[in-house]
Amino acid sequence: MKQIRLFIVDHEERIRRGLEMRLSTEPDMTVVGHADSEAAALNGIRELKPDVVIIDLKSATTDGIATAGCICAAEPGCQVLIISMQDDAATRATAIAAGAADFIGKQEGSDRLVQAIRRVSFPEGTADAAD
Repeated sequence: MKQIRLFIVDHEERIRRGLEMRLSTEPDMTVVGHADSEAAALNGIRELKPDVVIIDLKSATTDGIATAGCICAAEPGCQVLIISMQDDAATRATAIAAGAADFIGKQEGSDRLVQAIRRVSFPEGTADAAD
């Protein structure tokens, strides 16, 4: 089973830890790193080469959409998922235009996030985690 390598970017440590705990319960996912800022994220992503980066839209130090754009430009093979409490059509469209593979409203729950991670990691027609 291929492990999906994840990197979490959120300014709140409790959110990063909570996501890491939840996602580590999935047999095909492993959190390889996390950061609280764009600079730390870019350094960690360059070094650790995750498959998927999960970014909170709002941060104390940076804008998640701008960070997504930077990551997509610097690491084109990496998929970016933006999570946020702010869930409206305009914000979703802006996130996707910046290069995010998907936008997940936090109210949608962790199961929706897990589904999105698998979907962007194993596009239709490729081997999936069950192989």
